[in-house]
Amino acid sequence: MTILTLRFSKIHYMQEVLFCCLLAVAMGLTAKVSVPLPFTPVPVVVQNFFPLFIAIFFGWKRAFFTTAAWFLFGMMGLPFFAGNFFTLGYRLGYIASAAVSGWVFERTSRNAWHAFGSMVLGSWVIYLWGILWLLCYFPFSRVMLLGILPFIPLDMLKAFLCASIYRTYRKDSL
Repeated sequence: MTILTLRFSKIHYMQEVLFCCLLAVAMGLTAKVSVPLPFTPVPVVVQNFFPLFIAIFFGWKRAFFTTAAWFLFGMMGLPFFAGNFFTLGYRLGYIASAAVSGWVFERTSRNAWHAFGSMVLGSWVIYLWGILWLLCYFPFSRVMLLGILPFIPLDMLKAFLCASIYRTYRKDSL
């Protein structure tokens, strides 16, 4: 390995870190787009679209590091989190879902249907983490009503929207 190669790899690494941090800031800015529901402590958010979108378009590694950076920025005090204390499980689920949905998608033929399926899987990973956190405070029957059922239709719509964007971008056919 030559000195030129070493310098290039360091520059490339720094570009990747900067790109992931910029995506994390963009994800954090979506925290302001949330709609509280009167019957649940969990608001409807646009933020859960971001980790899945990044996983499909940029791969699981970038998606994982982007959501991890977003989480760290939020834990440091930046206003990057939508919701309240009850949404911590969902926030951790964003990190896991970005890695899972991106990893699964990278092992498919990468068409719009696989993008949709990977995002649906990623949404269920988010739900799983959210359920586990909410179970610390509510019984299971209430958790299903508070933390999952109201959000399924909108999350499926978000997955379909992302698959449509992917189809347009990649010129695949459904």
